[in-house]
Parts: sequence; C-alpha cells; structure tokens
Amino acid sequence: MNLESIKANGISWYEPAKSIIPHLTTQIGIFKMRHPEKDIFEKFGDGEYFSGRRFNDNGDVAIRIGGAIVRQAQEEYIYSNMGRNSMTSEETLPLLEGIISAWFDTLSASEIDMLIVDGLKCCAETDHWYEFEKQWD
Repeated sequence: MNLESIKANGISWYEPAKSIIPHLTTQIGIFKMRHPEKDIFEKFGDGEYFSGRRFNDNGDVAIRIGGAIVRQAQEEYIYSNMGRNSMTSEETLPLLEGIISAWFDTLSASEIDMLIVDGLKCCAETDHWYEFEKQWD
C-alpha cells in the first residue's frame, strides 16, 4: 500500500486491522518515550493541536491508524479491482485482514513512525477542536 496515502481521519471501521492494533499501541508508547511531546507537535506542521484524552490514549491513536489503513486497503485492493459495491464488509473482512497483516509486517520502524505521527496529529487536532472550538450549548 502507498504509505503516503494513509491518512487518519477520526475513528472508522478498523476490524480488519485488529491484529495489528496491539503492536501499534506498543509502538506508539515507545514513540512517545523517544520523543518529547513538544517535538511530536513540531512534527505535525502548521495547525492547532492539544494534548488531550485522545492524544494521550495510545489505544485510541492505534484505532484511528487502523481505520486509516483499512480505508486505504479497501481503495487499493478491493474497490480499484472489483468496484465499490462488489463485496460486503463480511466478504472482504478475511481478505483485508490478510492484506493488512502481510503489509504491516513489511514496514520499517521509520515507516511505522510515519503512521504514528499521522495518528497522533489526528488525535491532537480533534482534542483541540473539542477543547477550544466546539460550542457545548
């Protein structure tokens, strides 16, 4: 899969990526130990970020990354070859599980770090929005 095309955008269907979630969660924890929060935020580039509940929950970050990986796998392997409505989620589940597991096993540490930064950025943006922008009327 094209790593640069994988973008976390909230929580979405991540069931086919469940087997990699524990590994991702561990890698996120290690990443946070290696990089101070200030350095992590600098990796995000321009924008507004906040270290809130989502950013600080490694499992939440991993689920967002898993959902992004599933979306990209669907686009690259299912929809592009068979069409958007060719198979149900139940039919694609075992196929996507195999694709994602095999693909994830080929990633280097720096490639996993790229996924982690994207997932952390998604969470920090969301945390900022809920902390400072959302109208709680």
